[in-house]
Amino acid sequence: MSRLPARWLGPASARLFGGVEALLADQTPAGRRIAAYWPLPGEPDPRPALRRWHAQGWQILLPRVVMRDAPLAFHPWAPDEPLQAGPFGTRQPAPDSPQARPDLLIIPCLGFDARARRLGHGGGFYDRSLAALAQGGRPPPAIGVAWSCQEIAGFEPGPHDLGLDWIVTERRTLRAWAPG
Repeated sequence: MSRLPARWLGPASARLFGGVEALLADQTPAGRRIAAYWPLPGEPDPRPALRRWHAQGWQILLPRVVMRDAPLAFHPWAPDEPLQAGPFGTRQPAPDSPQARPDLLIIPCLGFDARARRLGHGGGFYDRSLAALAQGGRPPPAIGVAWSCQEIAGFEPGPHDLGLDWIVTERRTLRAWAPG
């Protein structure tokens, strides 16, 4: 991902998150809490969209790694609030900030396939989080974001990998494939 030209990332992120905003306009989540992420170098940059959504009344949640092999904790964040250094080069809210349950998640993807299945970094944090959020019912809608060049043919998700509802790239939106 880091080989993408910097001059390309801003406009491509704007197109990609325009696609996410189109999905948000069609969604009526139970509440107004949207969990997103702070980008690593080369990832689609949600920060301008997060500022807009916050101004529109969405509560923005960012993930915090609690411990290895555990679900993520989601904490409210507002523009210009400081973040702390987290594991794997991430930025995350302070551990003493309150937690909240997201009504919708936006999840970065290392890769994806034509069936809108996600390939992550291998830590399983989002899979464990989606599974925890699904206890007692269906998890909140989840939108994966990736660059179109990250599409991969022929990978099979593992038994613990949970599907997403959509994948959005700077070029298109894929709806999750359902068998039958």
